[in-house]
Amino acid sequence: MENLIHKITIREWSYYSKSGDISGLKKHGFNTKNIDSIIAIVDENLGETKNLGKDIQRLNSKYKIQELLVYYKNLRALLDSQLKAEAIQVELGITLSLDDSLNKAIDAKSKRLNDKYGISVNTLSDMQKIDSEIQRRLDKYAEMNKVIPIGEGITFAELVISIFKILGYEKIDYEMVLSDFFILKKQASKQVK
Repeated sequence: MENLIHKITIREWSYYSKSGDISGLKKHGFNTKNIDSIIAIVDENLGETKNLGKDIQRLNSKYKIQELLVYYKNLRALLDSQLKAEAIQVELGITLSLDDSLNKAIDAKSKRLNDKYGISVNTLSDMQKIDSEIQRRLDKYAEMNKVIPIGEGITFAELVISIFKILGYEKIDYEMVLSDFFILKKQASKQVK
């Protein structure tokens, strides 16, 4: 696939980038299943590669927030159940101890939370610790993922015109293959600096 940038012309890629129609690229063996591979190659050569490390970090942050929410809901339900059981026991005047499985479940869940996030929860008032940690992580996530408006992006056709103009060409060579165009782009970048 990578060698196809030596066959696809500026005209063919410009048409695809404007219309999304891959019919002009089918003669090079492209279809809807493999078009993403050439898009990635073109984006990489145009300097539009994605930062996967940041995406992974974003997903991990989101996962940890969701996990804390699950811990919060589970522990809240278990502690509420424990309080209700104790209230019913006091109301009925029962002095027998209840089944210890509820306390074991609370202890196990609290231990996992403490091991993973360092938050110790034993009572309902301790739930505020989880809530504070969730809020802290949400604020940090929002700060990390601020969207900075940069205006409308430049199209491939506008980029082609700009590069030919910067380099002083009087006419755009639409039959130039993409690999040669990428070399021109590098030259134009050096000239602008």
